[in-house]
Amino acid sequence: MKKRFFVILVFLYVGIMLQAQSHKIGEYYGGGIIFSLSADSLHGFIVENIDQSKSCNWNDALIAIKEAHNHNEQGKAYTDWRLPTLEELQTIYKNLKIAQLCSANSTIPVCFAGELYWSSSKYIHTNSETGDYEYDFAHYLKFSDGSTNWTAMGNSMSVRAVREF
Repeated sequence: MKKRFFVILVFLYVGIMLQAQSHKIGEYYGGGIIFSLSADSLHGFIVENIDQSKSCNWNDALIAIKEAHNHNEQGKAYTDWRLPTLEELQTIYKNLKIAQLCSANSTIPVCFAGELYWSSSKYIHTNSETGDYEYDFAHYLKFSDGSTNWTAMGNSMSVRAVREF
């Protein structure tokens, strides 16, 4: 009886340890590349390793992210992809690009082919002539230098999806 109880405890412990796998930034996991982690390294954020579109407006970007054929083979298995916030794009730039985890000389191939990437963060513009608020603007990140700005949602930019794990 004691032996059976001990064996059951060992199986439970091994099962828990397998579920509690820690991760690292730059690791391929869950359909993309980990770019941000929780303090315990068990949860975080993943960015797709391919663009969902090289050139589309902001509204079409939301559609492109949801279409499975726009994702890598592993990414097609997930349906919770979304447009990253501006802060998330900045974290991707800092943790993958500046850390050289995402370059021609790294284990991760050049993972951002486009120059300008849409964020989900909208911008409310005040028309200087009328004083009216205009809501059809969003922020973007310039991946070559990490700078940010805003533009009309009708303009075309690259799209890269993120998800949580």
